[in-house]
Amino acid sequence: MSARTSPLPASLRLPAATAVTGWTGWLVRCWRNWETRRGLAELDDHLLKDLGLTREQAMLESDKLPWR
Repeated sequence: MSARTSPLPASLRLPAATAVTGWTGWLVRCWRNWETRRGLAELDDHLLKDLGLTREQAMLESDKLPWR
């Protein structure tokens, strides 16, 4: 699996522990959901099996809208 980088420059990324509330917090959560689901979709079948997921389950999760 190749290393995946965030499309945002480091200066714009928020640390994982940053507490953000309100509208901005919602946007941050949506962005993180999107990134996490995209990463899940990029995993190979061997890694998905280690997580107890099938390719179909990974694709269903990665197809969800970021705010869900």
